[in-house]
Amino acid sequence: MNLLKKNNNNNLGGRVTFVKERNWVDVPLNERNELEYDKKETNAERINAYTNLSFTFFTNSFIEDVGMQGIRYVFRRNASWYRRLIWLIVLLASVTYSLYISINNLLDYQKFPTSTKLELHFVDKMEFPAVTICNYNVYQRSKMTAKENMMLSDMYQPYVIFRRNEDKKPSRWDAFDMDDFANRTSFDYASHMGICEYQGKRCNMSLFYKRLTDIGYCVTFDPSTDERYKYQTMEGNAAGLLITMARFESEWTHGPYMNYDGFVALVHEPDMDPVKVEYFGDSITIGQSMNLIVSKKEITLLPPPHGQCGSKELEYYKKYSQQACQTECAMKMMMKTCNCKFDFMAGNSSMRNCNKLNLIECQDEYFLNASRDTGSLNAFCDCPPECFQVKYTIKATTRKITEGVRRLVQSSYGLDIESSGIELVVYHSSLSYKTEIQEASYSFEKLLCDVGGAAGLFLGASFLTIAEVFDFICYVCWIGSIRGCNRRNHRSIQDLQSRA
Repeated sequence: MNLLKKNNNNNLGGRVTFVKERNWVDVPLNERNELEYDKKETNAERINAYTNLSFTFFTNSFIEDVGMQGIRYVFRRNASWYRRLIWLIVLLASVTYSLYISINNLLDYQKFPTSTKLELHFVDKMEFPAVTICNYNVYQRSKMTAKENMMLSDMYQPYVIFRRNEDKKPSRWDAFDMDDFANRTSFDYASHMGICEYQGKRCNMSLFYKRLTDIGYCVTFDPSTDERYKYQTMEGNAAGLLITMARFESEWTHGPYMNYDGFVALVHEPDMDPVKVEYFGDSITIGQSMNLIVSKKEITLLPPPHGQCGSKELEYYKKYSQQACQTECAMKMMMKTCNCKFDFMAGNSSMRNCNKLNLIECQDEYFLNASRDTGSLNAFCDCPPECFQVKYTIKATTRKITEGVRRLVQSSYGLDIESSGIELVVYHSSLSYKTEIQEASYSFEKLLCDVGGAAGLFLGASFLTIAEVFDFICYVCWIGSIRGCNRRNHRSIQDLQSRA
């Protein structure tokens, strides 16, 4: 058998000599191993030379064809050194400024800036809001016993200087059922309502219902439950709601709002529980006629990271709002301090209702704990603004009830509206509403456009240029792994030869 042996030199054109044909079995073991080592070394050299040639060719092709302007002039061998230096400076300056712009754009994106879009919409009909009306005289004297009347005079005084509770135990009325008392003696709105018109017709009394608020039991007009009355189809007060309500001096009692005389009205979403009617409602003085002109605005906010809106489950309110969340949080802190709950808190029926003496006893401790433990109620309660809000802006105007209207109402309903009543008119002045939409002003797509524009302007590069560079890096790593394997094989061959 003919044996080929290649001379041990370091180029591809190594000289080949022939070994005369002889039986392989007759070859001594030492010579046989030497021939095997020479064959492995020859293969390693051949592969190493091929990879060197391939790497050089691929690198030159990459420099000439990569989609990045100027790099070919830096590595062009037939150009003078100062020309290559100038191109190197220009290339480095372009890369530096492009990176500077890209980093600034990335930092701007991480700030998550927003913009607000305002629009005015004109429609053929407007959904009529809910209107909650409360009497500041929470209880009716004719519905309570003498003991209950004494309890109210014991609990409520118009000013602090009139209170004489220091010598009495605050718990003396704890056994009294305040929930039953408030429900049984609350103001009867149906019997004290005079004229009621909606959309130019008599009111459908099924649109009214009694509800418990922070002021006490109130009456709510909600036309959203009936499609026939849900919308206001004509602008102006003629298509709105008109109500006259009376209260009598003989029914006056001590109560939480005994300093006020008259009614308070709150305009709100139909499916939203009225929150803090005392603070956000409009007070109507006895003998006055009040117009509440409604303007609607729909607000859409963004959740994190661009905005701060959110939602959470509430225990005492059906629908989430920031005001409801903060009110509930404050009430829970009060419950924890006073070991009782407010009468308008429907949840947690196992806890008794607070009376005024309980609140007077623990309010100092409550405010001390709130300021010491929480610092800021907003931070403690974690009540983000709701992502979609419907806000009603109210323009209130008042006027004195005329003598003619007073006589007409008194002759028809037996109510002296001037001395003991009020007139309330609620309506949309225009069949239009505003929208306020918060939008992300710098999206990820805009970031890519800005970074790509900087790379294209200063480097002539694109996304495919990045792919080319990545492909070249992968190829360099692959060539490096092959060379590493060849070096390890070469060292192992030399070790075996030295041992032989």
